[in-house]
Amino acid sequence: TSGLNIASTTFISNETYASTSSYKRAYASGGAICNSTDELNIFSTIFTSNIAKGSDINGYGWGGAIQNVNNKLIISSTIFSSNTANGFGYSTSTDIGYGEGKGGALFSSDNELTILSTIFSSNTAKGDGATWYDGYGIGGAIYSYGKDGKTTISLTTFSSNKAIGVSSRY
Repeated sequence: TSGLNIASTTFISNETYASTSSYKRAYASGGAICNSTDELNIFSTIFTSNIAKGSDINGYGWGGAIQNVNNKLIISSTIFSSNTANGFGYSTSTDIGYGEGKGGALFSSDNELTILSTIFSSNTAKGDGATWYDGYGIGGAIYSYGKDGKTTISLTTFSSNKAIGVSSRY
């Protein structure tokens, strides 16, 4: 298969962390893998306890284990366990922010996505909102977005994944 091929590999406790930017946005993408250059094929691999955490006025955590954008992604016979996408937003005297966590295990955008014989267990997407604003947790296991992509999921187990949105409003 062409592109980037990963087989029989383990990714444990990797972290992508982004904070404070001049645009008041911090994007953390793919705790273990961030791919935007070529087709990605993953076989018989384990992703556990990886984190993508963005913290700023507007903080974005996308894909606790993997973020894949604009490229075909095939995942087979793989385990995703206890991965976290966490976006944390906070307020200042002039700005009110929000947090957005998308895809506790996997963030996939504008591509063809195929998942076969894979397990997604205890992954979390969490968005922590700032004072008076919202937190968005979207897709505890998978966040898949895009008008040009096709998603196929077969013989796959989803167990105890969660998406949590937290706001510090009253």
